[in-house]
Amino acid sequence: MGLDFPVKWVREGKADLLVPAITEIRRSSIPFYNPVTSLNRDISLAVVMGMGKPRVADAMTGIGSRAIRYAIEGAYVEANDLSPSSLSLLLESARKNGVLNRIGVQSTDARAFLSAESAPNNRFDFVDLDPFGSPAPFLDSALAAVKAGGLLAFTATDLATLCGHYPKALLEKYGCFGFRSEFCHEMAIRILIGYIYRRARLQNIFIEPMLSFYADHYVRIFVKVAMNRVVDPDLASGFVF
Repeated sequence: MGLDFPVKWVREGKADLLVPAITEIRRSSIPFYNPVTSLNRDISLAVVMGMGKPRVADAMTGIGSRAIRYAIEGAYVEANDLSPSSLSLLLESARKNGVLNRIGVQSTDARAFLSAESAPNNRFDFVDLDPFGSPAPFLDSALAAVKAGGLLAFTATDLATLCGHYPKALLEKYGCFGFRSEFCHEMAIRILIGYIYRRARLQNIFIEPMLSFYADHYVRIFVKVAMNRVVDPDLASGFVF
């Protein structure tokens, strides 16, 4: 594969994954595997399995941990990442697990990848966003790439901002005020739901929150996309005093 770092095989769920055999990342060019976030992938997999055999977009696939596990359960996955090294590991894992025929690979900016799939007859059943930091820059493209009745799932790791530690950054990124409190993680989820609701309305799209949770260093949210009103807007946006 021409990689300049050691690799090893690990088992996650039903999948054998080829991952970097290093514990400390010193260069940003080296792919990253985080076993701690396997819970995130477990729950996402449970959701996808409930959809039959959907067409899935893994917009920031990395080494393909999600993509491989989705494909093993019968989904067809379009996996995208800018890192050639990450995609090399993904393809080796796909061969090992016998799912090469259910995974397509692209290497471009996540927004360009999603925008290219936004035509009405070409949208995905499920779009998965797992960026480093805030999902905000990618949500418009992701919403446009989900078919009516499909699901969008996204992770946010910028909890210091969402939990009110940086009020100015919170206002700039998400257009709202927040404050530090013992229930800040719930408020972070509500801020994100309110934000994606407002972004969806700019595209004449409605969203229905389906599942959300906080774990470790991130929050994860699943919303259903619809072309007609499914939720009273007063339930999707509100205020905390």
